[in-house]
Amino acid sequence: MERLCVSSGSEPLEKEIIMAISYKKLRHILLDKNMMKKDLEEAAHLTHYQMYKIANDKHITTDVVFAICNALGVKADDIMEYVPDDTE
Repeated sequence: MERLCVSSGSEPLEKEIIMAISYKKLRHILLDKNMMKKDLEEAAHLTHYQMYKIANDKHITTDVVFAICNALGVKADDIMEYVPDDTE
């Protein structure tokens, strides 16, 4: 799972905020709808690289999230979830 480090722009942070996103919920929706990744790729007009990133819980843009939600008729929190960082 990729962790995204967020900063507050040009000002240094005392502590980095690390976020991890999981797309496990999306994989469950695809199974429930009897869809393969290539079906979603076609329905949402995604590239192979975008599908690779989703399959490997990598960072994707909000445009990709929007396209997936539109194609499946779901909301963003139906397809992804925040995974808290355990290192604190």
